[in-house]
Amino acid sequence: MRGTSRRRRALGQHFLVDEGIAAEIVRMAKLRGRERVLEIGPGYGTLTKFLCYSSELVYAVEKDKRLFRYLRRRPWKNLVLIEGDALKIDFPEVDKLVSNPPFSISSGLIFKFLEEGIEEGVITLQREFAHRLTAEPGSREYGRLTLATKALAKVEILGEVPRECFSPPPKVEISLVRITRRNKPLVENKDVFLDVVKALFIHRGKKVKNSFEKSLPIVFDVGKSEVERIIGEIGPLSHRKVYSLTLDEVREISEVVASVLNRDGLRSFGGSLSTSGRQHIASGKPRG
Repeated sequence: MRGTSRRRRALGQHFLVDEGIAAEIVRMAKLRGRERVLEIGPGYGTLTKFLCYSSELVYAVEKDKRLFRYLRRRPWKNLVLIEGDALKIDFPEVDKLVSNPPFSISSGLIFKFLEEGIEEGVITLQREFAHRLTAEPGSREYGRLTLATKALAKVEILGEVPRECFSPPPKVEISLVRITRRNKPLVENKDVFLDVVKALFIHRGKKVKNSFEKSLPIVFDVGKSEVERIIGEIGPLSHRKVYSLTLDEVREISEVVASVLNRDGLRSFGGSLSTSGRQHIASGKPRG
């Protein structure tokens, strides 16, 4: 399948071919034979086989038509193949995501995983990308993805996967990562928090004030007066660089945004700004 191989390289996918590593990934996923599992980009089915042996049902999403036809000939009775783009289809109801997905869709896949309500994912990622999920404020890797993931899930880097376990071997290091959904998110209103994060990190190198002046009208469809009111109520934090903000500070900024839009009747968001949040906004000091 030379044509398939060329297309896969263009997509940033490297097939997992080492069965020992496939078995180890399944072991790390802690499957007990009763789960429904989702796999993105099964390729030639090296990981798929072990998932089928260890799960009640495996949904495998494959975009490549030739690989899809190849997988249809495999003997696993509990495999359900879905032909399509993983970022465009509705995910089936599953317990876990276990996958070696194309690197090119890593960001979109993580955001979709967080939105879909899947309890846990064990996936391979480029090591540099994996470190974005656990990055600290002020670092080069810190950004929108970091905050969204930390607010809604716990991330654990389980280890490195040798390059020679893939075909073709990638030029970058690969990490195996576990992402576990939090029972209770660290933010009260997920939707407004994620929109605020989006608005902030459109201009991650600017001050909060400058970023909001440009992005709030786009993300929240508000006018200049609402933007000025939000910036005024944020107080000293409006002068901070976006990339330096902690999760707590972004959460409190999002509470201000929700509060202002609630009062102005532009949006209806649940919850209100906490007392500790108001105190923190007023002082502009990070909480320990």
